Amino acid sequence: CCRQHHLHRGDHMIHFKDYARHLTSVQGVDGWLSFDEAHFLASCASAAPYGGRIIEVGSYHGLSTLFLAYGAAVGSKSHIFAIDPHEHSASGIAGKEYGAIDAQVFYRNVAASPYSDLVTAIMLPSVPASLAFRDESVSMAFIDGNHEFLSVMADLNAWCPKLRPGGL
Repeated sequence: CCRQHHLHRGDHMIHFKDYARHLTSVQGVDGWLSFDEAHFLASCASAAPYGGRIIEVGSYHGLSTLFLAYGAAVGSKSHIFAIDPHEHSASGIAGKEYGAIDAQVFYRNVAASPYSDLVTAIMLPSVPASLAFRDESVSMAFIDGNHEFLSVMADLNAWCPKLRPGGL
């Protein structure tokens, strides 16, 4: 059995060797992405329209942000807008508390990456942040903020009109 040494995504390729190097660079960044999810995000960001806008709702410590930025760097050169208010919450995943300290960790992780110039952090809740973007101006949206049903629906209602035709 032969193993393919790169993945085609549109006109862009994500080489396993480069991807493995990126995996090493994000080791220690806290988050909840599986290998397959991280690869999927990087591949989607790579194949997004050249120079577009990628929205990430919910960035925590920046793990998914860094995979989106990696994909954009090797492919689309899109800009990542990482939206997370980093407000205090005691109702997070596994009962974990979240807050301002997470913003500090996020900024430190993004600043330490070679892709920091592709990332803009927006410390606002998702719905108010969406007002800064014109309809049909976003190439890709990754919605992974507050996981409560009403919050997810509010995020989808706010961001779906912002996607350009054919957007992800």
